[in-house]
Amino acid sequence: MTQPARNTRHRSRARSARFVVGVLAIGAMAAPVAQADTLGPVRAHVHAADRALHKVVSAAPGGSVGGSLGQLRAQLRAAGHDASRLYHHRHGSAGRVRAATAMTKLAAQQNRDVVALTPLLGQISGADQADLAGFIASAVQGREQVLTLLSQLLDQLPSSLQGDVAGVVAQLSTAGTGQVGQLVGAISPVSIACPALDAVNGVVTTVISSVPADLARVQSLLPMLPADAQSQLDAVVNDLPGQLNALLASLKQSFACPPASGATSAPAAGIGSVTQLVQSLLSSFLPAIGAGQTPSPTAILAPVSGLLGQVTSLIPSIGGLLGGGAAGGLLGFL
Repeated sequence: MTQPARNTRHRSRARSARFVVGVLAIGAMAAPVAQADTLGPVRAHVHAADRALHKVVSAAPGGSVGGSLGQLRAQLRAAGHDASRLYHHRHGSAGRVRAATAMTKLAAQQNRDVVALTPLLGQISGADQADLAGFIASAVQGREQVLTLLSQLLDQLPSSLQGDVAGVVAQLSTAGTGQVGQLVGAISPVSIACPALDAVNGVVTTVISSVPADLARVQSLLPMLPADAQSQLDAVVNDLPGQLNALLASLKQSFACPPASGATSAPAAGIGSVTQLVQSLLSSFLPAIGAGQTPSPTAILAPVSGLLGQVTSLIPSIGGLLGGGAAGGLLGFL
């Protein structure tokens, strides 16, 4: 394995260690033998997706990731189709456990993909850069959709498993907020090609738009998490203003393309929309932090929930996802 691949996997493991609540191995939730066969296709596609992910990371230094990225996209979509089938047929306690297991595996793989591939955005060029950006944006959307459905499924699971699944959802949600910092490191004045500007701007918008939902989700799960979860959430919130402002600075330096550069939208318009979204975040649920004061942890949830209405147009709705159609993303409800 290459050194970049090792570093990427190390960062992924470090993030996943947050909110650890003695989470049992996801596969262990499907203990009965009869369940193993049902979950087999999801497991197979997730494992194949993980192998394809390693191929993408290994291919990045050579500048060509198109083939392996296509394999990753196909396997992730297949896992999504199988997970959605289990979700729609979650009859009885065993069926709900199978659905939760499948969806947790899917969300975890989507998160591994996002964490591993975001740093590569600034390391490749040409059509692959735009293709990679589009994939990352779709994977982020897919992860958010799965986590939302998992949260809704929690109270339908056996009580002995609810805390474990809540811990996994919290881990993956805080990993989503950490992607802001990853984007800061990936975007620089010379790293983003002008033809890929629209696609990269889509990644930035998608990631920032997911932050309110991630924080609100973790806040809602706090009663099911260990006592120190609140302090960990506070630390995440305290880190966000600096990361968001650093991201804006990187974007303003990097999105300076001439009119005939291949970008279909004006760079100033893209920066303006992202700036407005960041300012909404800072003023709506980080007002104390923005003023240099210590935030009140108990005051986070309501403002964040209110902000969700401002960004729903940027993330496909769960209703549209379950009903099928073009907004299905990578979940496979198509």
